[in-house]
Amino acid sequence: MSLENKIEYGHVFATPLAVVGNCLSDHEQMLSIARDVHDQYRETKHFIDNAARDMPAVTYWDTPDIFGKYSSLNSIASQLQPLVDQYAKRLSGDPQMTAIRKMSWLCYQDRNSFHPKHNHWASLVDQAVSVHNINAIVYLQTESNDKLDLYWPTPIAPLSYANPSFSSSRASTVRLANNSAVIIPAWVDHGCDAAVRTTTKICLSVNYSYSKTNY
Repeated sequence: MSLENKIEYGHVFATPLAVVGNCLSDHEQMLSIARDVHDQYRETKHFIDNAARDMPAVTYWDTPDIFGKYSSLNSIASQLQPLVDQYAKRLSGDPQMTAIRKMSWLCYQDRNSFHPKHNHWASLVDQAVSVHNINAIVYLQTESNDKLDLYWPTPIAPLSYANPSFSSSRASTVRLANNSAVIIPAWVDHGCDAAVRTTTKICLSVNYSYSKTNY
């Protein structure tokens, strides 16, 4: 699959948004496994209750015992990799740039749950700050009213997506669909409002950092 045929670019790449449909060849299998993770780990220490942070969502991090037992979920990241590598070249402007997976997690959102505006530019990994360049989200199960709100910053000259500096932001919305992926720079704020739903929204997110193929 070529990103060139799937991507939706903004004006002069000012809004570097990639939306890819039918991104997983084994979507139904991945969805079934993700549902099983939810059933198996809902009442364990892997359950993260975000209600205290006004974010009623359930998140499962990419821990060895979860993704070890359910290692088939790595198929999602493997299928994303060629697309994200192409995206890294476009975003960085460097034809030798690729992307290396740094962390990933499953997220489950039930009725009236939401995610406040946030980004993944820097995350705490193993007690150290890890800088990320790209965030990819694969939607395994959605409903017709599901959407992702994006808040695009206005770069301050000189334009640099490798080390951005911004003055303001503007909002846009992506309507979500089953087996679709959204790829954005890790520094872009994004979130979703509470939605009345009958099923659980399930997605897998992956953070990437730049990696040069030839040093």
